[in-house]
Amino acid sequence: MIARSKRSHVWILGGALGVLTLATFPISCATVSTMTSDPKRGVKDIWANIKNSRRSAGEKSLDNPDEVWAEHACDQKDLPYLVLDSDEVSPDHVRAGEEFNQHLVYVMCPSAPAGVIVGDLYTAIYYQGQIVYSEVEKNFVVKPGKWSVDAFIRVPPESVPGVYSIQAEFKSAQRGFRSSKSLIVDAPRAALPTALRVATCGAAPLADREGVALDTIT
Repeated sequence: MIARSKRSHVWILGGALGVLTLATFPISCATVSTMTSDPKRGVKDIWANIKNSRRSAGEKSLDNPDEVWAEHACDQKDLPYLVLDSDEVSPDHVRAGEEFNQHLVYVMCPSAPAGVIVGDLYTAIYYQGQIVYSEVEKNFVVKPGKWSVDAFIRVPPESVPGVYSIQAEFKSAQRGFRSSKSLIVDAPRAALPTALRVATCGAAPLADREGVALDTIT
């Protein structure tokens, strides 16, 4: 996914903004509060924060093309071979105004040495059967080997609580893949005075520290 700044869309895609820290783990204030009200979800949120802190927006190579070729027996496949190895929305339960990570992992064996597949990568978010956000990345290049593709998406504070569907699809003349994951959105957390947030989490919110609006992502 390509990180863009100053988006006017309802749903905002962009680079990781970072979260506040507690001890040595990247745990947000929202996670700390959730732990006290819902311990099970709090533990899931902690794990999601740890995973997301190790990811960054964009593409990352996970495995050598030669190893992927051998592991998937690509000499016996109809080439080019392309499969979605795994997909995830992390966390899969957020409040309006919070951020989640869309994580895709694909595997590709080319039909020619170092060959690629060029197509379009679509992202769409649905609520009650209606699209509330969509984007297409033209000329997206699928590379040989095993790769991850990450996007960080912030849910607008005014979003209606409920179940959303996060869809991603790669289309080309040769091959494609599709991902579909559910996301539960709760009502936004009631705002606390800045002084209380600082005392509770050890730092002011990002907007207070940097003086930037939360709908401006770089």
